[in-house]
Amino acid sequence: MSIQEGDLEYAKRLLDDDEFLATHVRERLSQSREWVVRLLRVLKYISAGKATSSEFAQLYLDAIANGVDVKGEHAEFVETVKQMQPTDAISYLTQVLDAIKEGDWTLGLNSWADEREEAAAFFTDTLANMKDLQAKAEDEGHVLRSTYSRQSKVLRTTVIAQKVQLSQDTAALTDKDKAFTDLIDRLVAHLQEGLYCERAEDMLFSEIWLYDSRTPYKDVFIPRPRAVVERALSRPHDYLGCSCCKGGETQMAPTLPTTAILYQLYLETGSLVNVADLWSAYVAIVGGENEEGLDERPALVLFYRGLAELRAMGFVKPSRKKADHIAKLAWKGL
Repeated sequence: MSIQEGDLEYAKRLLDDDEFLATHVRERLSQSREWVVRLLRVLKYISAGKATSSEFAQLYLDAIANGVDVKGEHAEFVETVKQMQPTDAISYLTQVLDAIKEGDWTLGLNSWADEREEAAAFFTDTLANMKDLQAKAEDEGHVLRSTYSRQSKVLRTTVIAQKVQLSQDTAALTDKDKAFTDLIDRLVAHLQEGLYCERAEDMLFSEIWLYDSRTPYKDVFIPRPRAVVERALSRPHDYLGCSCCKGGETQMAPTLPTTAILYQLYLETGSLVNVADLWSAYVAIVGGENEEGLDERPALVLFYRGLAELRAMGFVKPSRKKADHIAKLAWKGL
């Protein structure tokens, strides 16, 4: 950032002077907390009432990535405020004032009425004036509206040379409508002036307190269990870390977990697996002919347990075609 601004000396001191760097890191961390508070306050303005249909969490994520600028990125918010009906505008101002005076304990946001007395006074006066205009309009049986309201737009029909032309025009506004329009204009101007927050990335040393790497979260919230299970069964040593599970590249070691051995044999079969053939192949690997071979009965127990685990993981199921066969449900890599 310093280089982009042309301040090479500042950037050089950050690289060469550790004490200077540490001082600025502490300052930036303090500024980061202020930035978070400012961002939450801005979002409370935007999310109040019916000003936006987006969820607060989505607004927060967008604001972190893109910042908040009601003159640019969030221009739709301003248009929504302009077109508010009196009841919607009153509801919006009421919620804004509640946020300023009470804060939001769910966000850890304290009241900022004492810090922004002018803003609180402005919203209070605007709300009182709108309520007064609304009450007077209701007494007169008049529907209060602004020049931006859709109700202020009327269609005019003009017949020229036996052709009907439709055009949109603005209905005449009463004095109270003009006063309400003036309040809306002042409100919009106030919001445009005060609602701004830069992107998190624009702050120096934001990498220290902002973690936005998606890969670890993606692995948790959008996991790939099948790939992990296949790797664990194909290369159990990667997870167990024991020497007995390394095995050779040309043959399977009898010390591998039973489920891993059965999975390797499973990969060599077709869509239907003969359980007797699978047992014969398994016992040939772990049976008594090996130095540390198992007797038939313990081997059979482990064999059935391994098959049950493969079934629980969704690799096999009983076959309806042949009672002594199991059906293969998954192919590696597919």
